[in-house]
Amino acid sequence: MNLQYNDYNEIRPYNDLEVPYAIGELVRDTDFITFLRYLFPNFNRAEFIRNFKTISTVYDFQATFACAAMNVVIERTIESLTCSGIEHLDKNNAYLFLSNHRDIVLDSSLMNFLLFENGLQISQTAIGDNLFVSPMVTHLLKLNKSFTVKRNIPPRAFYTYSKQLSAYITDVIVEKNISIWLAQREGRAKDGDDKTQYGLLKMLVMNGEKNFMDAFFKLHILPVAVSYEYDPCDVMKAVELYAHTNDIPYQKTPEKDFRSMLTGMQGFKGRVHIAFGNQIVENKTQADSDCNMNEWLKKMAEIIDAQIYANYKLWKTNYIAYDILVKSSAFSKQYTSIEKKDFISYVNKKLMDLPKEYNKEELFRIVLTMYANPVKNNLGSGLKEQD
Repeated sequence: MNLQYNDYNEIRPYNDLEVPYAIGELVRDTDFITFLRYLFPNFNRAEFIRNFKTISTVYDFQATFACAAMNVVIERTIESLTCSGIEHLDKNNAYLFLSNHRDIVLDSSLMNFLLFENGLQISQTAIGDNLFVSPMVTHLLKLNKSFTVKRNIPPRAFYTYSKQLSAYITDVIVEKNISIWLAQREGRAKDGDDKTQYGLLKMLVMNGEKNFMDAFFKLHILPVAVSYEYDPCDVMKAVELYAHTNDIPYQKTPEKDFRSMLTGMQGFKGRVHIAFGNQIVENKTQADSDCNMNEWLKKMAEIIDAQIYANYKLWKTNYIAYDILVKSSAFSKQYTSIEKKDFISYVNKKLMDLPKEYNKEELFRIVLTMYANPVKNNLGSGLKEQD
């Protein structure tokens, strides 16, 4: 399915020709000026605008503004940012980075920051259309190589749209040799249970009518595990899960999405680790020609999940939550009694200001589950209890 570039105009990020327009719109946006004052305490409006207007390419935007903004976020909210496996990436090769999903924008932004710092190309990023909540956010996301993934597509239009999205991703990776970051599922894993959606993999191979396996392998899929010691949005996610479980009205709105975005950026995250796995390559077992496509893609999802579980960096918060939740001391050597007490206080403090209709004990359990699930998944992939 050979679509022309114009066929992707509704979903693609900005190209270099569109950068001056977007820059001009941003400098006139009062929300953007407010955002800059938050990012840069010594912000000088005239000087910044003068320098900002010299940006003429997407690369310039990322190399100057985007990286500077990420440096501020890292310095203010992250104790340490580390990575593993990045040394095995080929700078001449494009990948489909298939990642677990915790934070609305930071998962991909931190990964791209690390890629840039290590002399590798920054990937395009798949972002749900529900996050393009204002002109400012839209311009910033599209300047930062984000493309739009539409949500809530009517059933009659879903197949056609999925074919277009599949063709776009294949075109970017295979024809343009540009990497893409894509979450392993639609939306964040609010309960911390990272699982690759079969439907996502099916979408990726939709344009490989003759050979779905070839369509899969030519995307150079590489699993990525993003691990936060603390999730700034943990209680916000728990409230949403609690509401759905207890039939309490909860409506997703652009305002809530924007608040989650800001909370993720501004909140303390402790230590963060990003692990680049191994590219999923063809072997005799995976290329079984007698295998049904649905069964084969489910096997691929399991292979991707196994890498994410094994590479996920488990922090003290994960071990503490697991031991409390299952009433064990299996990982007690991974933390001290003081660290356990501090984590319990951290969660309870964040639950204090919630409305009375929310059962604090149940919400506490939901938050624990969120932090404990990576341990459960890691155990399933072969992790042994610590000596």
